[in-house]
Amino acid sequence: MEELFYEKIVGILDQAHRIDRKCELFGASKHQYKLNPPINETVVRAVEERYNFRLPEDYF
Repeated sequence: MEELFYEKIVGILDQAHRIDRKCELFGASKHQYKLNPPINETVVRAVEERYNFRLPEDYF
């Protein structure tokens, strides 16, 4: 993920978490305004190969 785009998303999540400290909004109790780490590209490529499709390069 492009670093600037990632930083913007993290900023938005931080701002949302400041508004919803108790994580009561829909879905927030599960994700708590945090991103999961990106999936390993090797795993993605293996899935693409197995199921014969390609994700757009800008997904990585």
